[in-house]
Amino acid sequence: MGEDLHAASVDLDLAPVADVVPASVGTANMPIGALHRGYGSDPSSVGQHVAAFVSGMGQAGVATAVKHFPGLGKVRGNTDFSAGVVDRVTTRDDPDLAPFGAGIEAGAGFLMVSLATYSKIDPDNRAVFSEPVIDGMVRKDLGFDGVVLSDDLGAAAEVEAVPPAQRALRFLRAGGDVIVTVEASILPAMTQAVIAAAKSSRSFRSAIDQHVLRVLTAKRAMGLLTCP
Repeated sequence: MGEDLHAASVDLDLAPVADVVPASVGTANMPIGALHRGYGSDPSSVGQHVAAFVSGMGQAGVATAVKHFPGLGKVRGNTDFSAGVVDRVTTRDDPDLAPFGAGIEAGAGFLMVSLATYSKIDPDNRAVFSEPVIDGMVRKDLGFDGVVLSDDLGAAAEVEAVPPAQRALRFLRAGGDVIVTVEASILPAMTQAVIAAAKSSRSFRSAIDQHVLRVLTAKRAMGLLTCP
């Protein structure tokens, strides 16, 4: 798979899915289980598959993004099509987080954060807008200093009620690096909001510099950027 992607000039695969779907939930889990996207219900086994995927892609010269942190395996609704998706089970030290660590240890340079809300971690914010999730769990708990991606902030029903400009600003302020959107028409509003915030806030401008540096560092590691 990696060799085919590399031959087609694809250098980043937004995979693997590291979400653990409990056997008791199974296909009732709309984003993963119902679509047969996951590797199983045991975090150890899922972690092995995730690590193998990351390693194989890396050998073929394709970077990977483990997703959807901190896991969509315990929700019912799919954030692409439903709003108000909440995980009321996952905790900050949940054993089902292990596959994400396995993917990072195997060399994944990117990590995608989900749009669901995790009531036992940060009940007030979706994970993609949550400082405890991104800055706390991803950066501090996992020790990950790679590129943090959002899940779709364009057409997903979960964020439909949030103005595009606020989607971008809240994600970046929570510690995220790269905004993913399948809806290109909202990019001007997002871009203008980020530029305006950077002009008016020195701390936000400094944070943007760090986000850009992570992306450039990743590109350089992948051989996509040459520096003197």
